[in-house]
Amino acid sequence: MPKDSMPAALLMGLLHYAVRAVLLITLLSAVGYALIGGMVLAGFWKPEVRLTLPLSVAPPAGELGDNAPSVLAYESIAIGLESPTSIVVAFLLEIILLLGSAAIAWQLVRFLNTVRAGHPFAAENPPRIRAVGLIIMALIVFDECWSFLTAQHYLAVLTTEGQQVAMAWSMDWETLLLGGLIAVIAQILQIGVTLKEEQDLTV
Repeated sequence: MPKDSMPAALLMGLLHYAVRAVLLITLLSAVGYALIGGMVLAGFWKPEVRLTLPLSVAPPAGELGDNAPSVLAYESIAIGLESPTSIVVAFLLEIILLLGSAAIAWQLVRFLNTVRAGHPFAAENPPRIRAVGLIIMALIVFDECWSFLTAQHYLAVLTTEGQQVAMAWSMDWETLLLGGLIAVIAQILQIGVTLKEEQDLTV
């Protein structure tokens, strides 16, 4: 191996094992959430779980002092989940997000395997990169919609006399755009794969 390519190969190897570590951690975390959820449903354990909601809450009068601006409000609040069902539902959301993250890591591991083998333009790589982008977008839409619906559910419950509660939800457009950009990169990679195949046929 040429000396100038050794740093790149080392970096690629470190990246490969880092993604594998992420894959293992996310899978173990999903299993952990599933086990804890089963224990909660069985009544063996009731962990303290707090759910952060995108609700804007005006602070009670006098809490922030007389000189505090009247427009100031908490941008999000955290509530404690009491019922086993609500705790398990919150864990189920985390499991879905973790499994989606594991799917992303798995696709990246398979992509890096071909890159380390010297075949970055393998025909299997564009669908893998495209899957990464689509999974990112799907997870963001799912997570944001779940957050919105949950906040709507608790909106009426948390409205108290003398305290204004309003929705402070917004879509994570940056991450959604990132997923779309990765899908576009996959399409560009597909063009590279096609050109390489045509060149191989010509030779």
